[in-house]
Amino acid sequence: MNANIPLEVVIFLIALLVTVFFNFGVISHNHWTAAVGLIAASICVSGAIFLLVELDRPFQGFFTVPTDPLKSAVDIIKTG
Repeated sequence: MNANIPLEVVIFLIALLVTVFFNFGVISHNHWTAAVGLIAASICVSGAIFLLVELDRPFQGFFTVPTDPLKSAVDIIKTG
């Protein structure tokens, strides 16, 4: 895997965020609004981490960038 983001950084970030959200869950009141807010925030953060990791490799993975427009632009530039 040729990634620009080291795996250790991703693991540290996930561990840090798990600790933060766990502590917020422990100190918050036992109320459904607080629980829904924590779940929504954790889903948003996990989605952001997923996008950062996936978009680090644009030509492979879940989201891919098509190369056809780039190839046609290069052909137009070459022909003048």
